[in-house]
Amino acid sequence: MAKQRVRSCATCEKKASMKTADDVIKRVLWDDDVPSSEIAVGYEDRFLGVMQKPFSAFNWCDFGSLSDRETAIPQHRIVYFKYRDVIVWDKRTRLDNIFGSVGGETIDHVVEHYDTRYAPQVQEEPIQAADEERGNEEQICNDDRPNYFVALRITDANLVAALRQVQCRVLEADPRLHAALLPSNKFHITLTTLRLDSDEEKQAAREVMAEAQTLLARVLPASSAARVQGIGCFRDRVLHAQLAPACQTVLASAVAQLSGLFAARGLKLAGMHRPFTAHITLAKLSRQLSREVGAIDARAYAGFGPETELGWQAPEGLELCEMGAQSGPDGFYVRLCPTVRNSAPEPFVAASNAKLHALVAPHTAKRVVIMRGLPGSGKSSLAWQLAQSAGEGRAE
Repeated sequence: MAKQRVRSCATCEKKASMKTADDVIKRVLWDDDVPSSEIAVGYEDRFLGVMQKPFSAFNWCDFGSLSDRETAIPQHRIVYFKYRDVIVWDKRTRLDNIFGSVGGETIDHVVEHYDTRYAPQVQEEPIQAADEERGNEEQICNDDRPNYFVALRITDANLVAALRQVQCRVLEADPRLHAALLPSNKFHITLTTLRLDSDEEKQAAREVMAEAQTLLARVLPASSAARVQGIGCFRDRVLHAQLAPACQTVLASAVAQLSGLFAARGLKLAGMHRPFTAHITLAKLSRQLSREVGAIDARAYAGFGPETELGWQAPEGLELCEMGAQSGPDGFYVRLCPTVRNSAPEPFVAASNAKLHALVAPHTAKRVVIMRGLPGSGKSSLAWQLAQSAGEGRAE
């Protein structure tokens, strides 16, 4: 007699069926208790990796009804949904806090308890107090904690002087904040943060920075400048200068493409809050100072309204630096690689007219030139040079 095979109950159990992206879309569209204006969609871009847009940015009707000015996204490319800053549905981790179909919360619960349970903590800055780093081994050992950051350094003399004036005004109101002030030679705009552990990861990051030179020159040309206006404070702990809305939009686009370059090399992006908010940190309370001071009093910077003009900063270059209180020879942070200057990469600048002419000659015959490369690797710049060499003045 053949032995009867008996399967354990554990192996017979099936995973609970998770609600799909289509279910979530319909819930947001038709449930008045779900604030669609607070919902964001994370989706897979074939070139840039996971991107995020507001729910309202998409037309959720049938693709056949779309106009040429509307945007849609295939549902199989949806990765997550967010309520404000909290991911409430994620197919990667089988998280469903919309319906609770796999044992999670429901969106009603998240909305009701957002302020007390789900609101994000203040965004961490690259600068950390030395005693705070030494005194919290658990945080230092956390593999998800970023240890490198990419930034635009603030060097314009007039802007630096204006930011120092803000710091002095705050210090006059509360001298205890002296330890919280960021040195003026470390003023910067953080673009993205990374977790790099191995030598291989650090080398890959250096290579990405070299590739990003064309991206920097194209998206943030050296002839442009970021407008800095107004002072704000994240959760009464991080005093910062704000950037004009138009600059925020341009920088957000640059950050998305830069993050895509790092992600394409398998490097870990860690610690950045979304949506991206460009700012220049002026003072930050450490945990110890927070216990002593409590908060940065808004009255200390009340004279600097949202429309207060502080200055302009040209994007001179990208910096890849190590987080921490240590400084490099020039007083800035310790760099992992030399500054990526904001100019066309050397191979394109040095490309001789003779070589370009040979590639497209003879002028009377049409040539098809196929270029492949990551976003920001310089394809558009080279296409422009080819067109100029061929005398066309444009590239198809």
